[in-house]
Amino acid sequence: MYAVAGVTGRTGAAVAGALLEAKQKVRAIVRRAEAGATWKARGAEVAIADLADPVSLTAALRGTQGAYLLCPPRYDLADPFTNAEQIGASVAQAIEASGVPRAVVLSSAGGHRAAGTGIIGTLHRVEEALAKVETPTAIVRASYFFENWGAVISAARDKGILPTFFKTADYAVPTQSVRDIAATVVALLTGATWQGRKVIELSSFSVSAADCRATSGWASFAAAASHPKSHSSSSRCTTDSIRAWSQPNPARKRGKGGRR
Repeated sequence: MYAVAGVTGRTGAAVAGALLEAKQKVRAIVRRAEAGATWKARGAEVAIADLADPVSLTAALRGTQGAYLLCPPRYDLADPFTNAEQIGASVAQAIEASGVPRAVVLSSAGGHRAAGTGIIGTLHRVEEALAKVETPTAIVRASYFFENWGAVISAARDKGILPTFFKTADYAVPTQSVRDIAATVVALLTGATWQGRKVIELSSFSVSAADCRATSGWASFAAAASHPKSHSSSSRCTTDSIRAWSQPNPARKRGKGGRR
Protein backbone atom coordinates (compact mmCIF):
# COMPACT_ATOMS: atom_id res chain seq x y z
CA MET A 1 0.00 0.00 0.00
CA TYR A 2 1.17 3.51 -0.85
CA ALA A 3 0.28 6.67 1.05
CA VAL A 4 -0.58 9.66 -1.12
CA ALA A 5 -1.05 13.22 0.08
CA GLY A 6 -2.68 16.01 -1.91
CA VAL A 7 -5.38 13.81 -3.41
CA THR A 8 -7.79 16.75 -3.61
CA GLY A 9 -5.23 18.61 -5.76
CA ARG A 10 -3.68 17.99 -9.14
CA THR A 11 -0.56 15.92 -8.55
CA GLY A 12 -1.86 13.89 -5.61
CA ALA A 13 -4.98 12.94 -7.54
CA ALA A 14 -2.89 11.94 -10.54
CA VAL A 15 -0.50 9.84 -8.42
CA ALA A 16 -3.30 8.09 -6.54
CA GLY A 17 -5.19 7.47 -9.77
CA ALA A 18 -2.12 6.06 -11.52
CA LEU A 19 -1.40 3.73 -8.61
CA LEU A 20 -4.98 2.45 -8.57
CA GLU A 21 -4.87 1.91 -12.33
CA ALA A 22 -1.70 -0.12 -11.77
CA LYS A 23 -3.64 -2.31 -9.29
CA GLN A 24 -1.71 -0.96 -6.32
CA LYS A 25 -3.35 -0.28 -2.97
CA VAL A 26 -3.61 3.38 -1.99
CA ARG A 27 -4.05 5.16 1.31
CA ALA A 28 -5.37 8.64 0.51
CA ILE A 29 -4.34 11.26 3.08
CA VAL A 30 -6.97 13.96 3.64
CA ARG A 31 -7.69 16.47 6.39
CA ARG A 32 -11.45 15.81 6.42
CA ALA A 33 -13.29 12.52 5.97
CA GLU A 34 -15.64 13.95 3.34
CA ALA A 35 -12.66 14.88 1.19
CA GLY A 36 -11.76 11.20 0.95
CA ALA A 37 -15.21 9.95 -0.06
CA THR A 38 -14.44 9.90 -3.78
CA TRP A 39 -11.23 7.95 -3.20
CA LYS A 40 -12.92 5.50 -0.86
CA ALA A 41 -15.48 4.85 -3.58
CA ARG A 42 -12.62 4.09 -5.96
CA GLY A 43 -11.20 1.50 -3.59
CA ALA A 44 -8.62 3.49 -1.66
CA GLU A 45 -8.18 3.47 2.09
CA VAL A 46 -8.57 6.91 3.67
CA ALA A 47 -6.41 8.35 6.45
CA ILE A 48 -7.22 11.60 8.24
CA ALA A 49 -4.07 13.63 8.83
CA ASP A 50 -2.69 17.16 8.66
CA LEU A 51 0.60 17.62 6.82
CA ALA A 52 1.69 20.07 9.52
CA ASP A 53 0.96 17.58 12.33
CA PRO A 54 3.71 14.94 12.62
CA VAL A 55 1.65 12.71 14.93
CA SER A 56 -1.31 12.23 12.58
CA LEU A 57 0.96 12.14 9.53
CA THR A 58 3.17 9.46 11.10
CA ALA A 59 0.10 7.33 11.70
CA ALA A 60 -1.02 7.82 8.09
CA LEU A 61 2.35 6.66 6.74
CA ARG A 62 2.88 3.74 9.09
CA GLY A 63 2.60 0.32 7.45
CA THR A 64 2.86 1.59 3.87
CA GLN A 65 5.44 0.66 1.22
CA GLY A 66 6.08 4.24 0.19
CA ALA A 67 4.65 7.74 0.36
CA TYR A 68 4.08 10.70 -1.93
CA LEU A 69 4.16 13.96 0.01
CA LEU A 70 4.11 17.65 -0.80
CA CYS A 71 3.70 21.14 0.60
CA PRO A 72 0.62 22.69 -1.02
CA PRO A 73 1.10 26.34 -2.05
CA ARG A 74 -0.64 28.77 0.31
CA TYR A 75 -0.98 32.07 -1.48
CA ASP A 76 -3.59 33.14 1.04
CA LEU A 77 -1.20 33.25 4.00
CA ALA A 78 0.65 36.36 5.14
CA ASP A 79 3.70 34.14 5.82
CA PRO A 80 3.70 31.04 3.62
CA PHE A 81 7.38 30.45 4.42
CA THR A 82 6.79 29.71 8.09
CA ASN A 83 3.94 27.41 7.06
CA ALA A 84 6.30 25.57 4.70
CA GLU A 85 8.90 25.20 7.44
CA GLN A 86 6.26 23.63 9.70
CA ILE A 87 5.13 21.23 7.01
CA GLY A 88 8.71 20.38 6.07
CA ALA A 89 9.59 19.57 9.69
CA SER A 90 6.42 17.51 10.09
CA VAL A 91 7.02 15.56 6.89
CA ALA A 92 10.65 14.87 7.82
CA GLN A 93 9.66 13.66 11.27
CA ALA A 94 6.82 11.50 9.98
CA ILE A 95 8.98 9.83 7.33
CA GLU A 96 11.55 8.80 9.93
CA ALA A 97 9.12 7.90 12.74
CA SER A 98 6.68 5.89 10.61
CA GLY A 99 9.24 3.47 9.22
CA VAL A 100 8.02 3.98 5.65
CA PRO A 101 10.81 2.52 3.48
CA ARG A 102 10.82 5.28 0.85
CA ALA A 103 9.29 8.66 0.19
CA VAL A 104 8.86 10.94 -2.82
CA VAL A 105 8.39 14.65 -2.16
CA LEU A 106 7.33 17.23 -4.73
CA SER A 107 9.43 20.35 -5.11
CA SER A 108 10.05 22.78 -7.95
CA ALA A 109 12.72 23.85 -10.33
CA GLY A 110 14.67 26.37 -8.30
CA GLY A 111 13.91 24.54 -5.07
CA HIS A 112 17.63 24.38 -4.32
CA ARG A 113 17.92 28.18 -4.20
CA ALA A 114 17.66 29.87 -0.82
CA ALA A 115 16.51 33.25 -2.18
CA GLY A 116 15.35 35.07 -5.27
CA THR A 117 12.62 32.62 -6.32
CA GLY A 118 9.49 34.08 -4.73
CA ILE A 119 6.95 31.52 -3.54
CA ILE A 120 9.22 28.68 -4.71
CA GLY A 121 11.29 29.56 -1.66
CA THR A 122 8.70 27.72 0.40
CA LEU A 123 9.78 24.50 -1.28
CA HIS A 124 13.40 25.29 -0.53
CA ARG A 125 12.36 25.34 3.14
CA VAL A 126 10.87 21.87 2.70
CA GLU A 127 14.00 20.57 0.97
CA GLU A 128 16.11 21.95 3.81
CA ALA A 129 13.92 20.19 6.37
CA LEU A 130 14.44 16.88 4.54
CA ALA A 131 18.22 17.23 4.30
CA LYS A 132 18.97 15.04 7.32
CA VAL A 133 16.33 12.37 6.71
CA GLU A 134 18.00 8.97 6.49
CA THR A 135 15.07 7.17 4.87
CA PRO A 136 15.51 6.94 1.07
CA THR A 137 13.83 10.12 -0.18
CA ALA A 138 13.46 11.41 -3.73
CA ILE A 139 12.93 15.11 -4.37
CA VAL A 140 11.06 15.71 -7.64
CA ARG A 141 11.70 19.24 -8.87
CA ALA A 142 8.92 19.83 -11.36
CA SER A 143 9.13 22.56 -13.96
CA TYR A 144 6.24 24.58 -15.43
CA PHE A 145 2.89 22.78 -15.39
CA PHE A 146 1.34 22.41 -18.84
CA GLU A 147 -2.07 22.56 -17.18
CA ASN A 148 -1.38 26.17 -16.11
CA TRP A 149 -2.33 27.22 -19.63
CA GLY A 150 -5.89 26.26 -18.70
CA ALA A 151 -6.22 29.53 -16.75
CA VAL A 152 -6.03 31.62 -19.94
CA ILE A 153 -8.10 29.47 -22.26
CA SER A 154 -11.16 31.71 -22.17
CA ALA A 155 -9.17 34.77 -23.21
CA ALA A 156 -7.49 32.85 -26.01
CA ARG A 157 -10.78 31.42 -27.23
CA ASP A 158 -13.07 34.40 -26.79
CA LYS A 159 -10.78 37.39 -27.42
CA GLY A 160 -7.99 35.95 -29.52
CA ILE A 161 -5.47 37.02 -26.84
CA LEU A 162 -3.09 34.64 -25.08
CA PRO A 163 -2.04 36.24 -21.76
CA THR A 164 1.33 35.25 -20.33
CA PHE A 165 3.68 36.33 -17.56
CA PHE A 166 6.69 34.98 -19.47
CA LYS A 167 9.18 37.77 -20.07
CA THR A 168 8.84 37.51 -23.87
CA ALA A 169 6.42 35.67 -26.16
CA ASP A 170 9.17 33.40 -27.49
CA TYR A 171 10.69 32.61 -24.09
CA ALA A 172 10.63 28.80 -23.98
CA VAL A 173 9.96 27.28 -20.58
CA PRO A 174 10.77 23.70 -19.52
CA THR A 175 7.39 22.08 -19.01
CA GLN A 176 5.70 18.83 -18.05
CA SER A 177 2.13 17.68 -17.54
CA VAL A 178 0.69 16.51 -14.24
CA ARG A 179 0.58 13.02 -15.72
CA ASP A 180 4.36 13.17 -16.29
CA ILE A 181 4.81 13.97 -12.61
CA ALA A 182 2.52 11.10 -11.62
CA ALA A 183 4.36 8.65 -13.86
CA THR A 184 7.69 9.69 -12.35
CA VAL A 185 6.40 9.40 -8.79
CA VAL A 186 4.82 5.98 -9.38
CA ALA A 187 8.05 4.70 -10.94
CA LEU A 188 10.00 5.89 -7.90
CA LEU A 189 7.55 4.36 -5.44
CA THR A 190 7.20 0.99 -7.13
CA GLY A 191 10.54 0.59 -8.90
CA ALA A 192 14.05 -0.24 -7.78
CA THR A 193 15.08 0.91 -4.32
CA TRP A 194 17.81 3.47 -3.69
CA GLN A 195 19.83 4.73 -0.76
CA GLY A 196 19.83 8.18 0.76
CA ARG A 197 18.50 11.28 -0.95
CA LYS A 198 18.22 11.87 -4.67
CA VAL A 199 16.91 14.73 -6.77
CA ILE A 200 15.02 14.45 -10.06
CA GLU A 201 14.91 17.59 -12.22
CA LEU A 202 11.76 16.95 -14.22
CA SER A 203 10.68 18.42 -17.56
CA SER A 204 9.32 16.81 -20.71
CA PHE A 205 9.67 19.56 -23.32
CA SER A 206 10.00 23.34 -23.62
CA VAL A 207 7.22 25.60 -24.84
CA SER A 208 6.67 29.34 -25.26
CA ALA A 209 3.57 31.49 -25.57
CA ALA A 210 4.46 31.92 -29.24
CA ASP A 211 4.39 28.13 -29.67
CA CYS A 212 0.88 28.02 -28.23
CA ARG A 213 -0.31 30.93 -30.35
CA ALA A 214 1.07 29.46 -33.56
CA THR A 215 -0.08 25.88 -33.06
CA SER A 216 -3.15 24.72 -34.96
CA GLY A 217 -3.76 22.09 -32.30
CA TRP A 218 -3.91 24.63 -29.47
CA ALA A 219 -7.67 24.34 -28.94
CA SER A 220 -7.66 20.60 -28.27
CA PHE A 221 -4.74 20.82 -25.88
CA ALA A 222 -6.22 23.84 -24.16
CA ALA A 223 -9.35 21.80 -23.53
CA ALA A 224 -7.23 19.07 -21.97
CA ALA A 225 -5.32 21.60 -19.88
CA SER A 226 -8.57 22.91 -18.44
CA HIS A 227 -9.47 19.45 -17.07
CA PRO A 228 -6.29 18.37 -15.22
CA LYS A 229 -8.17 15.96 -12.93
CA SER A 230 -9.85 14.08 -15.75
CA HIS A 231 -8.97 10.42 -16.12
CA SER A 232 -10.79 9.84 -19.42
CA SER A 233 -8.62 8.95 -22.39
CA SER A 234 -10.22 11.64 -24.54
CA SER A 235 -8.86 14.46 -22.39
CA ARG A 236 -5.48 13.20 -21.28
CA CYS A 237 -2.42 15.23 -22.19
CA THR A 238 0.14 12.51 -22.79
CA THR A 239 3.81 13.33 -23.04
CA ASP A 240 4.06 11.98 -26.58
CA SER A 241 1.11 14.00 -27.84
CA ILE A 242 2.34 17.17 -26.17
CA ARG A 243 5.77 16.70 -27.69
CA ALA A 244 4.14 16.30 -31.09
CA TRP A 245 2.04 19.39 -30.44
CA SER A 246 5.02 21.47 -29.36
CA GLN A 247 7.50 20.66 -32.11
CA PRO A 248 10.32 23.22 -31.87
CA ASN A 249 10.23 26.16 -34.23
CA PRO A 250 13.77 26.66 -35.56
CA ALA A 251 13.00 30.28 -36.39
CA ARG A 252 12.68 31.37 -32.74
CA LYS A 253 15.27 31.68 -30.01
CA ARG A 254 15.21 29.56 -26.87
CA GLY A 255 15.21 31.19 -23.47
CA LYS A 256 17.88 30.11 -21.03
CA GLY A 257 15.92 30.03 -17.78
CA GLY A 258 12.31 29.07 -17.86
CA ARG A 259 11.88 28.04 -14.25
CA ARG A 260 8.44 28.36 -12.79
